[in-house]
Amino acid sequence: MTSINKLLNTLKDSVVKKSLYVLVLRASGAVLQILVLLFITNNASEELVGQYNYFNSTIIVLSALTLLGMNSSFLQFSGKLDALGAFGKIVSLYKKKIKLLLTMYVVILTCFLIASKLLNIAYFQDEQLTYVLTKVFIALLPFAITLLNLEVLRALDLLYTSETLRNIGRFGVLLVLILVLIYVQRIDLLFDAFILSFLILSVYSSILIVLKMKKVEVSKAALNISYKEILKVSFPMSFSLISLLIMQSFDIYVLEKYYTFTTVAYYGIAIKISAVVGIILTSINATIAPQISKLFFENNKKDLKGVITKATTLNVSLSIPLIIGIIIFSDLILSFFGDNYVLAKQALYVILFGQIINTLCGPVGLYLNMTGRQVFFQRVLLVALILNIIMNLVLIPKYEMLGAAVSTAFSFTFWNILGLLYVLKKDKINLSIFKFKKA
Repeated sequence: MTSINKLLNTLKDSVVKKSLYVLVLRASGAVLQILVLLFITNNASEELVGQYNYFNSTIIVLSALTLLGMNSSFLQFSGKLDALGAFGKIVSLYKKKIKLLLTMYVVILTCFLIASKLLNIAYFQDEQLTYVLTKVFIALLPFAITLLNLEVLRALDLLYTSETLRNIGRFGVLLVLILVLIYVQRIDLLFDAFILSFLILSVYSSILIVLKMKKVEVSKAALNISYKEILKVSFPMSFSLISLLIMQSFDIYVLEKYYTFTTVAYYGIAIKISAVVGIILTSINATIAPQISKLFFENNKKDLKGVITKATTLNVSLSIPLIIGIIIFSDLILSFFGDNYVLAKQALYVILFGQIINTLCGPVGLYLNMTGRQVFFQRVLLVALILNIIMNLVLIPKYEMLGAAVSTAFSFTFWNILGLLYVLKKDKINLSIFKFKKA
């Protein structure tokens, strides 16, 4: 009875309750995403699937450049403003970030046009590649605005709305559009369906934010966040995020160079399956991010440690069984996407090892970003990125997908462990499930 009562009390905890609710939403999104991939892989050519994986990797990296970390830093700023009693300044903060986002989009689009049209760089002259990249830049603006808006909604205490749009809305709308394309036998319009889905999401989320911000009481505090301060805080976060994304994407580009879009298709599915595990950690992070920022800047270490311990324990309890399940049923899972996708099994195992380390280490990246340690995180990820690039270039030509998986798993293990040890030494806070003896 004691164990049952303990479990019931744990489930009543606000951090656990919110995390589980968000997890349900993200798990639903993962199911929808898997359905999207299943319908694509079973109705489109392997070459188109490879192009879709390339499209996804590229738009995620370019959106990080467009956002300059402003989506991640919005939570840190909002937590800081809340702690200082100036939450009303969030309205002007959002307006400034939208202006910076639009400016960056124009800059990146201009660079692409100069490289592909004026300079005629060889890489951009491949007809298939040019087609995919053109679609990427059409989708980029609504995609980036949506990503920013989702974090703003969280800062406005609309966590569940944000997560519903991020998961159910994002993949649900895309799934409906893909089913329509399959029905009319026009799966070749896959990229256009992606663009339309994010146009809908960007407009709808912007309307929600405008309506919510009208209710926010304008702060009379003298505190004002300048463009310079936004960039000062956001840019290191952006660099960190871009480094992470390049680590997740560089293997795709090297595989495409040495092999074919078909190989990219197989490997991309292995990445997507392993990413399902990461949903648990990101779900918990979505719940605790504003709390970590607020408690840290209030210097409330006792409550901060409590939040982190609950989050890490919950993450390990849910993630490890899921990883074991994926390993056991890997053949069955991969074969759902097509018989040839089983070729990615070894790569999937290696990537899952990296996910185990990520799970055991706890919310390392989130903690560093939410507590003003983004510069240190940036430096660690830079080293990890260099290692990742070198390993990919050396291993992929010889070991194909397995080489890509080893490079990704190693670089993720490296920065997680280094960040964990830094926080332990600097703040005396243990983010992981491991027990460390006090010095």
